[in-house]
Amino acid sequence: MAIVRMKQLYVVGNQEVKDELLRALTKLGCVEFEIPDISQIKSNLLRNDTYDISEAADARSEIAKAINILSIHAPSKKKMFSQKTELEEKALFERDFTDIINTATRINFYEDEIHMIAAEKQRIEGVIASLEPWTNVDVPLDFKGSREYSAEFASCPSTVSLDKMKDDINNNELPLEVFESSSDREQRYLFIIYYRKSFYDVWEFLKRYNVLRVSLKGQSGTSKENIESLRKELAALDSKADSCMDGIAS
Repeated sequence: MAIVRMKQLYVVGNQEVKDELLRALTKLGCVEFEIPDISQIKSNLLRNDTYDISEAADARSEIAKAINILSIHAPSKKKMFSQKTELEEKALFERDFTDIINTATRINFYEDEIHMIAAEKQRIEGVIASLEPWTNVDVPLDFKGSREYSAEFASCPSTVSLDKMKDDINNNELPLEVFESSSDREQRYLFIIYYRKSFYDVWEFLKRYNVLRVSLKGQSGTSKENIESLRKELAALDSKADSCMDGIAS
């Protein structure tokens, strides 16, 4: 009877699956099981990695996030039944991933920039929407009048009849002028001028028509000038976002 040369096999696994592992190895024809001393195991089977686990987790997170970003902004074209790439052990343990991690960090940075740009654009668009009702008033938004008269931006419900309001102003002989800049389904947007000494009488009258002051603090120049400036900011942000997209795709 021929003597078959035996091979020595080292198996590493979790303690929780020890019994299952032994049964599986027995079915494969393995015999003479023993727990070796660590010093007996060949050095090339053990890796004394000094790479910090938390750093590895952070790197993995960066790369996974970057892959997800690329799948959205620059999806790769795959064949329907393409085979998966086979990796050798050295590709995982001996490869320097520095360039990959740096690339992932760069992609994630550009994506964060795009989100901040989108938030800033949304804010600016909101400011533009708040200024558009006043484009027909060629008066600086911070204009308050003079020592003798006051000027204010205001609004009232769209159901209010301006003709009736103006008739009542004349009938009551109030030193008040009301100009309508624009209107929509809900509001009329007004610019009003009145003598300061008649402040109490004027606003008691305007309250009957549900007229409210509109605060435009922090704005100077006319509505049109502000909107033009803000739209230039939006164009600059669009250009910056395009550059970020190019950075992701490169």
